Amino acid sequence: MLDITASPFKKSKLDYYLKTQTLFSTNFKGREIEIANSGSAFILLVDGLVRTKRIPRSDCARISLSTTIQTGYEWHESLEAIIDLSTSNLKLEVKANNKKII
Repeated sequence: MLDITASPFKKSKLDYYLKTQTLFSTNFKGREIEIANSGSAFILLVDGLVRTKRIPRSDCARISLSTTIQTGYEWHESLEAIIDLSTSNLKLEVKANNKKII
């Protein structure tokens, strides 16, 4: 899991429109993947489009953001971001087809 307080935050074009903070971004098999935080909501974006958004409940320790992405001709992968909210520092794990990206 990635301790996101240890990594520097960068701003994307989306930051200026939605007042978000990028927690993680990468290019995965030609697709731009971004995990962002906007206030209390966590957002999973693929190629700049919001694919899923979750607002955790107050008693929530972990949330999962997931979607399917097309990475080739008739080839799809399941993408999942797990955010651990149980500590003061958020921890993030990103998987594609159950294999860790980070």
